[in-house]
Amino acid sequence: MTDTLKARVWVSGETPSYPEASTALVDRTGNTGICLSGGGTRAMAAGIGQLRGLRALGLLDRVRYISAVSGGTWVSGPLLFSRDPEDTLLGPVEEPGSLTLKSLDVLPYGSLGHLATRSLKSRLWTYYHEVDDSRLWIDAVGDQFLTPLGLFDRSDTAYYALDDAAVADVQRRNPGLGHRFVTPRPNRPFWIANGCIIGPKSLTPLKRESPVAIEFTPMYSGSPRRMDVTFYDQKGKGSKLTVGGGYVEPFAFGGAAPQSVGQGGVVELPAPQHRWCLADSIGVSSSAFAGYAELDHLIDALDVLAPQSPLWPMPPEKAQPFALGDGGILENYGIIPLILRGVERIVVFVNTGTRLEPTFDENRPTQWKGIDDYLPALFGYRVVDTGTALQNNHVFEQGQLHALVDTLKAARVAGQGIIARSKLTTVANDWWGVAAGQTVDVIWVYNDRVTAWEQQLHREVHDAVRKGNSDVFFHGPLELFPNYKTAGENTLDIVELTNVQVNALANLTCWTVMHNRDLFTDALG
Repeated sequence: MTDTLKARVWVSGETPSYPEASTALVDRTGNTGICLSGGGTRAMAAGIGQLRGLRALGLLDRVRYISAVSGGTWVSGPLLFSRDPEDTLLGPVEEPGSLTLKSLDVLPYGSLGHLATRSLKSRLWTYYHEVDDSRLWIDAVGDQFLTPLGLFDRSDTAYYALDDAAVADVQRRNPGLGHRFVTPRPNRPFWIANGCIIGPKSLTPLKRESPVAIEFTPMYSGSPRRMDVTFYDQKGKGSKLTVGGGYVEPFAFGGAAPQSVGQGGVVELPAPQHRWCLADSIGVSSSAFAGYAELDHLIDALDVLAPQSPLWPMPPEKAQPFALGDGGILENYGIIPLILRGVERIVVFVNTGTRLEPTFDENRPTQWKGIDDYLPALFGYRVVDTGTALQNNHVFEQGQLHALVDTLKAARVAGQGIIARSKLTTVANDWWGVAAGQTVDVIWVYNDRVTAWEQQLHREVHDAVRKGNSDVFFHGPLELFPNYKTAGENTLDIVELTNVQVNALANLTCWTVMHNRDLFTDALG
């Protein structure tokens, strides 16, 4: 590895700018985006079906962005970067009436669904004594979700870039680089993997968190807004630091700061100690599960699992190690990064484990219950007694939430898929840099049971869904379907699902997209 690298950097300061706006992507697509929420392998399985349906409708090549968080990156990253046939990766479109428990128990090795059934726990055990502490989670995630597709090799880590032209440009600037790159397949949406900056490693664990967004894309990585943030250690002492303010090409991310930078220019900077790869980006975005592993007593110290990287702001100041975190710590849908990019039509797949039973608390007029935590937060509300710190996410007019919830409730009763379409207006949000007055057309797709789909099922599968949601005792192969637990759905496992669980959920979410094809085609086509 060379001592220095010549890499492009983009400085945006307090007003974010996005380099992909100058590419052919904008000319090729409508101003649209898809959000694949977090939620572990439940979100991954649901995303497989949703992307399967959108592809069958011919919409994936028309969408500008896929913005993913945590489990949503486990499906979108492998799909977009693998060159295996998409039919193999996503599986076929099947009618619910054709499903049996026997057919649901089959998942081909090369499919994305198979990745959701592999043992993450065994990989963490295997690597515990083999890798540096800060690499344990990243390497386990890479092996789990990328190695079977040829996208990760611990002995020969590959960089990633936007396309072949970008790779050629990087290699021209850095003739001694000498490492392979992976790139997304052509004519697919621009990928954003969302994580967050927890705080300087020297202060963690923090007494109070104020996480800052960080984005990983095939073209650049970094935090778009330059912000002064106060981080509080366990004793409550505050340290004010500057973070963010621009991007650097992924192959050069995670090293020391350069002497100076220019807008969109090429600078020379010290090479990172570790090559930043696709596994790093997916691993950071999904690192909440490192906490589940620690709570499961799999690993003695959470610090072993938590991702970290040197970071420096724009304009450059001295880099220091920061703890990085799951995107869901901050915003679990990935919708705000699309709002900041001026995207006008967005489909948000809320692949939640929370059943939709929304109730507005009249006695506490800023709170809801019975709905996914992250949805009310976008409107300036919070969910009762969750303890989730989403205080910085108010981006839509508060009064618009009631109509949206009423539409979701009505859709659940109608039984054709829990979908609501709403035209929303943004309010000013200084933390994210969202401006007031932007109109956004959003389709919300909420993960929960769908009557029309269940009515078409073979009797044994229908009975398994019913038993899995019994009011008395959850049991059977589809326990809690489709709202599987984010972690620990199956005893002694962290995130692993069974073949039956993955296939059943993917079939439901694919059917929901296909059954509502006119709505999705109107929004994304």
